[in-house]
Amino acid sequence: MKQKTKNFREVIEKYLTKRFGEVRPEWYISIDMLCTNIELHDQCVKELKKMGMLHPQTGKRNELLLTVTQLQSSILREIQHLGLSPYSDQKIKSVSTDDSELLGALLGTDEDDAENNEDNE
Repeated sequence: MKQKTKNFREVIEKYLTKRFGEVRPEWYISIDMLCTNIELHDQCVKELKKMGMLHPQTGKRNELLLTVTQLQSSILREIQHLGLSPYSDQKIKSVSTDDSELLGALLGTDEDDAENNEDNE
């Protein structure tokens, strides 16, 4: 693993530890896949820069273009699964808020209910 990827992995682990208090063992699968895909993406981009977008012998589109596109899609999904993007961060906060409202309603601790109970007393 390249040093750049190792550093990135450390940053991810620190972020997840800060956010969730730990990095669960099952999360390492996603972290490993993300790091592997980032390295593969970097290698493909490097080769594309050398060889160009068109295959030198056939003149057809370089097959690495499809690979890069697929890797980018995978990387974005993995980032979202780990909660590392602003979009997924907002989504996590939204779900947390929704969960607390749902739990409050189920437990009868909804703020509207509390106000109604005070009025009834």
